[in-house]
Amino acid sequence: VWEMKDRLPADRKIYYGKLLKARPTMVSLAYLPYFYVLAERSGARDEYLQEHRRGRLTSTARSIMEALLDSWPQTTKGLMLATAMHGKSDRASFDRAIAELQTKMFVVKVAEEYEPFTFVWAPFSRAYAPEVRKARRISTEEARARLLERYFANQLVATVTSIQRLFRWSRKEIYQALGLLMHRGVIRPDILVDG
Repeated sequence: VWEMKDRLPADRKIYYGKLLKARPTMVSLAYLPYFYVLAERSGARDEYLQEHRRGRLTSTARSIMEALLDSWPQTTKGLMLATAMHGKSDRASFDRAIAELQTKMFVVKVAEEYEPFTFVWAPFSRAYAPEVRKARRISTEEARARLLERYFANQLVATVTSIQRLFRWSRKEIYQALGLLMHRGVIRPDILVDG
């Protein structure tokens, strides 16, 4: 798994980043546009500025995005230097901002270097440009339905609570997606499973 999480994203065969529950997640490129839609990203160059003005992106995250858009890809150390956050006391704030940017799909780790060990970062919209273009043609309802359909294909059964815990969707959004999948004949609510 350790080799897969390094090699496959570096070769752009999968996405690997903090996504579900802000934990590292591997996602196939076929399903990546659906996650991007639900992150409410458009791929516009100034999107991070709009999010910052709305209070949905911290100033530290904004500074990291500005440095990364100015020159990418960049190592963690390079980004820390470019944002003047290279002191030990800055590390926690920097790490939180990187996690925020990953979860909101603004940045992506594109490689790991080992001498010395560091991550290499790029803007998500540049690293996964084909997936960003595909996402522009997908509605949020369809994105939820497709992800939930894949979830059921893997899990077979689920509860509204388990879906909500994983995806962080509202109950209304979950019921809409479930209704769509029932209408399509993908799932059925009337099956009993022991236990």
